[in-house]
Amino acid sequence: CFGMIGALLGNLAGAVVPAACSGLMLRGFGRRVAIEPGLRWRACRFAFNTWLAMLVSMIVWSRSEVFFLERYWGVHEVALFTVALTMAVAVQQVAQLFSGVFLPHFSGLAGAGRQALMQRHYAMATKFMALMVFPLSLGGAAVCPALVPILFGPTFAVTIPNAMVLTVTAALSFSLIGSALIYAKERSGFIAIGGGAGALLSIAASLLVIPQHGVWGAVWCRLLIQSSMIGITLWFITRRLHVAFPFRALGRMLLAAGLCAVAAWCVIRVVPQPLVALGMAVPLGAAIYALGVRMFHALDADEAFQLSRLADRLPVDCRRWILALVHWMAFTS
Repeated sequence: CFGMIGALLGNLAGAVVPAACSGLMLRGFGRRVAIEPGLRWRACRFAFNTWLAMLVSMIVWSRSEVFFLERYWGVHEVALFTVALTMAVAVQQVAQLFSGVFLPHFSGLAGAGRQALMQRHYAMATKFMALMVFPLSLGGAAVCPALVPILFGPTFAVTIPNAMVLTVTAALSFSLIGSALIYAKERSGFIAIGGGAGALLSIAASLLVIPQHGVWGAVWCRLLIQSSMIGITLWFITRRLHVAFPFRALGRMLLAAGLCAVAAWCVIRVVPQPLVALGMAVPLGAAIYALGVRMFHALDADEAFQLSRLADRLPVDCRRWILALVHWMAFTS
């Protein structure tokens, strides 16, 4: 009945209740034990920094380029960019679902003072995330020439190069584990400051590049700025938080995902029928990726054991095949 205004007000109303409850808890209402002033100050500072970080980061990680494309080029360019971005968003959503549990997990470890275990779990979770998103992003980019016309029609075939670049950019989703670690360490102020700098850089790049280069300029601006933000985040984690990052393991996984993408790309280029090409490229790329992980020793025994524990939650039929695959990838002869 109320259109966009109703949607905004409904979303706001949904946020008011938990915000009010949180405020009452901080003030000590409904609790027999009062919260210490120091803890209350830490909670308020964390909440403010997190709110500010998410606000400014939305400019870098959402679809802010749409505003400039519509302003300088029109709705046609917006449609091309949105279709291209859809492929990347699918990979990012998988990463977000996987990473959501790590903020409370890292917070519990930080509160208990278990720094060594936090370091170990951070490295392992980052590797698991990369193990999942690297083949999805690189392999997904390789099959875009066949997949985009199937999903959106031949009219949008012109946006295939944009979709490929943006889908590759989705590989940066492995950094969500690092963001959870920074929040758990109560250093969300860094994300707020870094996100603010990234937002200013994104706006400046959009004003300078998009008016001249349209969608292609928006795609590359997004890739370069987001890559820069990830680089700064990794520097902060390794230098300021003194947490080691598994560069070698991720390099091996990236190489295996590259082989997966090359194999899928070759099939797409050789087979003219898009559906047939996809039916061949996806399983071949998955097989090449599993082989690459095994050849490059990207998984060790402990990580394979943890993956096996996760697989125990799956149905019996799926579990047997996944356990066999994990064992084969990790334990090389």
